[in-house]
Amino acid sequence: MPNGEDVRLKVNHVKSKKVEGTLYMMSERMGWMPKHKDVFTISFDYCDIKYHRISSDQKSKIRLQIVCYNENMTTFHFCNPVGLDAQKKDRDAVSDLLKTLLPEFKTMMDQALEVKTKILNENKTVYQLYKDLVISGLVPADDFWSKYVDFDKLTESTKKQNTGISGAFLTNIRPESGDNGGLIYKLNTDTIMSIFRTYPAIREKYEQNVHTGHMNEADFWRTFFQSHYFTMDRMNPSHT
Repeated sequence: MPNGEDVRLKVNHVKSKKVEGTLYMMSERMGWMPKHKDVFTISFDYCDIKYHRISSDQKSKIRLQIVCYNENMTTFHFCNPVGLDAQKKDRDAVSDLLKTLLPEFKTMMDQALEVKTKILNENKTVYQLYKDLVISGLVPADDFWSKYVDFDKLTESTKKQNTGISGAFLTNIRPESGDNGGLIYKLNTDTIMSIFRTYPAIREKYEQNVHTGHMNEADFWRTFFQSHYFTMDRMNPSHT
């Protein structure tokens, strides 16, 4: 029985190579345990599974095959003694859960690959180490990211770069003439959030004044456009 793991599905009477056991579907992996044993002899992380396929209904044996990215394949035979319908129900329950989980982990893998590529493109030291260890064949890529670099720290640094906003975005805010001859600046949600990310002090003032009712939103932004924050960025668009 898996310890400390959330079991999403448990299916008894599942054979692997003619040995009967129990198939467990957890949050991050699936595992098969032989009957009368208490450890998995087969286990797959969902992120390592390329796809799965099921036997046709015309086949006498109800099977599900796991195909991994490394091309390893494992076939499970569902043999519920109640009968064929029960066997199909067990197999389909596993298949349906895989149809839900595998795309989620594929998306996570794609996002992780994108982050790793960005790290290598932007960090010459890490890229050189990657060439020396991984490209040369000395170290597997997974070991490189888990043992030779602080991936969490590098990832956090990349996220900060991704969310960084150039102060020059304020130069794109163009005023329009109002009915009384004055200027009107129109803001959308994205621009407001960019201002808050760039100037945390502005967010703080907004919460102190607008959220508490001391100032309405229109007056707050009118004050902002008259402040040094706005005029400074329009005079110095290279400010970050």
